[in-house]
Amino acid sequence: MNDRAQQFVEVYRQARLVDQRTYYERTASRFQAAQRQLLLTSAIVFGISATVGLIAGLDVPGKLVWAILAAILPAVTTVLSAYEGLYAFERVAKLNRDAARNLRRVEIPNLSAAADERTVVAQYVAAVEQILTNERGQWGQLGVEKPSEPEKT
Repeated sequence: MNDRAQQFVEVYRQARLVDQRTYYERTASRFQAAQRQLLLTSAIVFGISATVGLIAGLDVPGKLVWAILAAILPAVTTVLSAYEGLYAFERVAKLNRDAARNLRRVEIPNLSAAADERTVVAQYVAAVEQILTNERGQWGQLGVEKPSEPEKT
């Protein structure tokens, strides 16, 4: 077993694989938390909107203010939904969770049992880099597709 190859594998594992996996896990957690916060905020605003709408329908002082709030608050919930759709918190969290899970599945090569250490190390690096390349490729799915041109007649 080549000590230099073993050192390379360990440095690569720590500096590339573990570091990137930690980043993906942390990012997935942040986006999951953001999604939960947005859902909670939407639910609260929606509940307040329903309550204000009920109060606006009653004969109470300040009925005009309640009616204005009853008209504005549903728009606020729509804005919150559009915000979630724009940032796609759930999809981004899933992309990051999937990448972290795939990196956890990559096995560290056993160089002591390998006939050709260079090939084994190259396969290990290629497996990790393929996962990272696939993850980057997923980001194109979040973009808006270019509208097709109208047919010429």
